[in-house]
Amino acid sequence: MPATIHLYRHTRAAWREVVRPWLAQGGSLRRSHVVVPTRGQAHAFKQQCIESNIPLLGVELLTPGLARRKWAEHIGESAQICAGSGGLQAAGRGATRLAFERHLDAQRQEGRDFVASGGLETAPPCALDNKKQNLTPFHEKLHPPLGREFLLLGLRSIIERRLKADDSGILKSLRSDCDKALDDFDDLLKAGFSAADFPEPLARDVFVELDAWVTGLDRDFAPRQTRDFVRSGARPLIAGRALIHGFSAEQRNEFFNVAAFARCFEDVTLTIPEPEFLRPKGSLAPEVDEAWMQLWEKTLGVEAD
Repeated sequence: MPATIHLYRHTRAAWREVVRPWLAQGGSLRRSHVVVPTRGQAHAFKQQCIESNIPLLGVELLTPGLARRKWAEHIGESAQICAGSGGLQAAGRGATRLAFERHLDAQRQEGRDFVASGGLETAPPCALDNKKQNLTPFHEKLHPPLGREFLLLGLRSIIERRLKADDSGILKSLRSDCDKALDDFDDLLKAGFSAADFPEPLARDVFVELDAWVTGLDRDFAPRQTRDFVRSGARPLIAGRALIHGFSAEQRNEFFNVAAFARCFEDVTLTIPEPEFLRPKGSLAPEVDEAWMQLWEKTLGVEAD
């Protein structure tokens, strides 16, 4: 079954006309995946299925971050899977939690040592030798994402070095909350922008340098890697079918995570709000909604109905 895009005006109509029939067709051993914007919506989806007496056997509910993890595993990135801008994930599924925590502690200490011994001039331990990761042929064209912990180490090192030459309030502000600064940069990348798009020159220079450092390590940021995967047109198929439900233009920052997952299925169904053209004069909502619909049409290669 080819990809289909369904427009809806009300969520009840989407449930009645698309979602419920889609779930009813899952009476086989075929794996089904449902992607919704948030955990809260996933819980609400389960509750609605319970109230409607609809079994969820074989149905896996995912949020955008989990969807990214799933397609990344599928294309051979199981050695280092990052959700969002990173989050250092290690080793195989069979490792115990204790082993994972010990591994993470060791990685943190090695990261501290690498910063103390020369900062950004050498690669962090996990960034060495891409060939050891047993990547698929397609994935070799993408640079594996650098974990969040190392991104934070790199960002802090850049800021501290710049503060020695320029006691700027902006640099002090970035240093006071590097986690939030990296989150904001992550959002920028998710929306399809780059470090060069920062309007403030000093902040732009800091993140352009961070970008250059990551690129020099043959690594990437997870959102940009996901974007490149979507734009590449590659389709490493996952068995089963997928339903992408409830995403509007308000979830624009999650587009690439969800689109990458959707492109891994031959049988994918998407529900999105129908653009409302009768809005107050001067409102940009109709244009935004229509652009959102057209973006999905282009991505999946079908027209909405």
